[in-house]
Amino acid sequence: MAQEINAEYVDEMLDKIAKKVVDAGMETPAIITLQTSKPLSWIGGHMGRVMIAPWFGVFGWDAMHKADAYMALFEDRSNVEKLIQRIEELAGISDRSEKERKGK
Repeated sequence: MAQEINAEYVDEMLDKIAKKVVDAGMETPAIITLQTSKPLSWIGGHMGRVMIAPWFGVFGWDAMHKADAYMALFEDRSNVEKLIQRIEELAGISDRSEKERKGK
């Protein structure tokens, strides 16, 4: 059931996740967790598809496809890094956010 997701949808999903993390004030634990789990993201994505994804069928096809999209998203380490950067930008703790503030 592996699906390809386009770059625009990836950015939308990452932005949604980052906003929820920052709104909850969990940027530091999220960044630490993402950094430490990044090397295992590919394996975790596949294990999730085998062990967790079938259970989403109970909630309907939409839930199953959405879960598969999130697993596909996190299988790619570059997406994990993009999420970390987006969280840092929204929280105002990255070099990029500093440059943007100085430019305004």
